[in-house]
Amino acid sequence: MKTDEENDINVRNAERAGKRQPLSPDEVAVWLCRVESLVDADLAVMDRVLSEDERARRDRFVFAEDRRAFTAAHALLRTVLSRYGPLPPEAWHFETTPHGKPFLAPAQAGNPPLSF
Repeated sequence: MKTDEENDINVRNAERAGKRQPLSPDEVAVWLCRVESLVDADLAVMDRVLSEDERARRDRFVFAEDRRAFTAAHALLRTVLSRYGPLPPEAWHFETTPHGKPFLAPAQAGNPPLSF
C-alpha cells in the first residue's frame, strides 16, 4: 500500500505526476491534496492545466481560500485523469449538466463512460 506522500499530488514535479500508470482490476487509488500546504508556486503550476472556463469560474469566487481550493481540486482531477488515462492534464474537456455538475466530454469519457 502506498503512503499519503506517495499518493499526494506532486505539483513540484508535474511530469512525474502525469506519467500513465494503469490500475490493476483489484486496485483502488485514493488521491488527496492538502490545500493549506500549497504555496503560490504550487498554485501557479496547477493554474497552467486549468481551462480558460475553469479559470473564469475560479476568479468569480470572492474569497482567496475558495479560489485556492477550486484550483487545487480541478488540477488534481486533471492530473489524476492523466495518470491513468491517455491525455495530458490540460487536454481533458469537461461539460456540465444544467445544475452545474461537471462530466467528461463524451468523446473522452470512454466506453463504458467514466463518471465521477
